Amino acid sequence: MRSAVAIISFLILMVSCQSVDRMKKPKDLIPQDKMVDVLVEVSLLQAARNYNKVMLEEKGIDPERYIWEKYDIDSLQFATSSQYYAENYRQYERIYDLAKEQLEVYRVHYDSLEQLARQERDSLRAIGEEEPLEFKKVEAPAREENTLQAL
Repeated sequence: MRSAVAIISFLILMVSCQSVDRMKKPKDLIPQDKMVDVLVEVSLLQAARNYNKVMLEEKGIDPERYIWEKYDIDSLQFATSSQYYAENYRQYERIYDLAKEQLEVYRVHYDSLEQLARQERDSLRAIGEEEPLEFKKVEAPAREENTLQAL
């Protein structure tokens, strides 16, 4: 019985001590700042798809193809870059943290726009005028460049 436990322990020790080869840096690695932008865009498109998939289909928007074309990347390049950064956990964590920060900036920005629109509607109702028919197009807030200096 003791010899069986010793053999099993020895085998477990040998298997756990094997070397792990790291992935080499891909030639077409997506730069960290671009990876942040891609992850933000992917998150926004997933949210849009979950909110109203039918509208995206009616407009002929394929979220994946949109990402690949907008950032001039392909699915293989994205997959290998993701895998490379995942093996370098601290880099990937910083990339995801920056993406989360950017999404929070967008959320705060659009929440403030929604609040302004609500105040405008309430003001128009108070004076008895009709609500405006369309929202004005606004640009997304600019991403702070200094957040990438930490990378």
